[in-house]
Amino acid sequence: MANNTLAARAWAAALALSIHNAEEIALGLPGWAEAHPQTAGFNWSAGSNAFMFTAVLLMGAAFLFALMAQLSPRRWMGAGLKVVAVVMLVNAASHLALSVYTGSLMPGVVSAFLVLLPVFGWIALARRDT
Repeated sequence: MANNTLAARAWAAALALSIHNAEEIALGLPGWAEAHPQTAGFNWSAGSNAFMFTAVLLMGAAFLFALMAQLSPRRWMGAGLKVVAVVMLVNAASHLALSVYTGSLMPGVVSAFLVLLPVFGWIALARRDT
């Protein structure tokens, strides 16, 4: 537990991702995408079961990363977490943009605004992970 700041950020990231993915699953993101043909470039045509499997797999990977950061932090983990933060900020922006574009609330937009932006913004802007 030599790197408590990195571990704290990793646990916060895992929790934020899980909250966001839970919202997307609960509100049926694949179904929403099908109902909005103007989002064809973002369509999850693999279906809701494949989407749910992928979302749960990502949540598991995030918690595994957090556990590794807690128990055996590595030098690359801070940079890796910042890359994930940028990706998740782009994800949050896409939820906000597609909600405006379609005139409807995209599943995941509430957690994108209330959870992803603050948590991953904090991680992305952090100076050091020590």
